[in-house]
Amino acid sequence: MVAGMPMSSDRILVTGGTGFIGRHLIDQLIAEGASVRVLTRGSRPMAENWGSVEVAVGELRNASSLRSAVQGCGFVYHLAGELRDPAQFQAVNMEGTQHLLTACQASPVLGVVILSSVGVMGVRKPGVANEATACHPGNAYEKSKYAAEQLALAWSGRTDIPVTVLRPTIVFGEGTRAYDDSMLSWVKAIQSGHVVIFDEKATANYVYVGDVVAACRRAADARAKGVFIVSDSCLLTEFVAAAGDALGTPAPVRVVPLSIGYAVAFCMPALGRLLPSNFPRLTVARVRALSNRTRYCSAQIGNVLNWYPAFGYRRGLQRTVSWYRQSGLLGGES
Repeated sequence: MVAGMPMSSDRILVTGGTGFIGRHLIDQLIAEGASVRVLTRGSRPMAENWGSVEVAVGELRNASSLRSAVQGCGFVYHLAGELRDPAQFQAVNMEGTQHLLTACQASPVLGVVILSSVGVMGVRKPGVANEATACHPGNAYEKSKYAAEQLALAWSGRTDIPVTVLRPTIVFGEGTRAYDDSMLSWVKAIQSGHVVIFDEKATANYVYVGDVVAACRRAADARAKGVFIVSDSCLLTEFVAAAGDALGTPAPVRVVPLSIGYAVAFCMPALGRLLPSNFPRLTVARVRALSNRTRYCSAQIGNVLNWYPAFGYRRGLQRTVSWYRQSGLLGGES
């Protein structure tokens, strides 16, 4: 806390609280008995068990609404961001983060956790990537998130208010929206036996949402400045086998030469008209993902924050598959 400023309250502000990870985080905070306020534009309904959650209507582009939202809060989890509209990446992800931090300084808060992504690293080469790996964000979204990270860390240095930036890999778990859930498509492909990979040493860079929430809570308790990767990486063959176990379905993995994979992907638009509508479509991006050898290392968050994936991807897959079935999104036993 900045010297001479009054003590902040124990109320916690969560931006992006109505999103996938945010809803899990707020559920955890409620379970811990925390006083929670969520920033929302009011376009999504609150969960039924959120009766104790205070609502602050506002958005990252509106600086005055952020001042009101942060007022009286002692800590902020910043999970909100623009994912889809390139025209808003700069205004929401970077400038919105600046507005929020300015409001945090005026409050003042005791610390901020910002949820980013390993995507900002732009790593495409085989091998281990960690926090010391140079970042080369490749698209407008990644560039806006990386810029937000950098301004937040610089702000933390000037104000002495700790900012922790978490970079999770691909987050999966129960409670997603089916139309936007790549894991659901992946699990369906495994269940149907339509699974191929293009490199036996390919890496699966996933992390279960419950473990991401635990990382957020660790970071808040520690008030640690800096960047931490949050990952539960394993071999892709191991991840597919674990998904098969969760489904109760053998998951034989077919290894296809990479050149054939790219050839099929390039031809898929034409082949797609001849295939059943439920047959998985192979894209160039998918071929790259299924032959990826980059492994994101989470050793630093383990060493500094004592975070390790308590659920792990195996248990996470079991919980996720069970939820898919209970929700009618996936066939098979419930």
